[in-house]
Amino acid sequence: MKILNNYKGLPRSIYFLFIVQVVNRLGDFVFPFLSLLLTQKLQFSTAKAGSIIMIASLVGIPASFIGGRFADKVSRKKTYIVGQGLAAISILICGFIKAPTVIVVLLIASAFFNGFVRPSMSAMVADLLPAEKRQIGSSLLYLGINFGVALGPIIAGFLFNNYLSLLFIGDA
Repeated sequence: MKILNNYKGLPRSIYFLFIVQVVNRLGDFVFPFLSLLLTQKLQFSTAKAGSIIMIASLVGIPASFIGGRFADKVSRKKTYIVGQGLAAISILICGFIKAPTVIVVLLIASAFFNGFVRPSMSAMVADLLPAEKRQIGSSLLYLGINFGVALGPIIAGFLFNNYLSLLFIGDA
């Protein structure tokens, strides 16, 4: 496949980040189903569900600024690991509790930490690759995102209807 030839010769760490992107985005189960989760499973009104989804979406904006600053001051790798770890813990707890309000707070926290890690991934690509290879390295990582985002909701649809707790656990 000629298209894959474009991605040859990159450092191993970029291929590792590609796999990380696939796995992380494959596991983004909950957010594509957030409106259904809030209205059908947690019994929120559509108006309240819409507000919660808006808040969960908006927290990623300041989170990315804070995460970018944190990545610059501490380290990109530590920022990514801490942010992904906290996002995973937040969403994992949702699989074991039944309190709708606590689930919402944890979902918003997970959305915050997912936004927190985004700048560190881009910065790692810039750190690992020379300027002439950054575009192809970024392209590979976006390909990983696309694979995960395309396949994740298929799995999530099955889990949503049959195994709601596993939806959260799988996302974590």
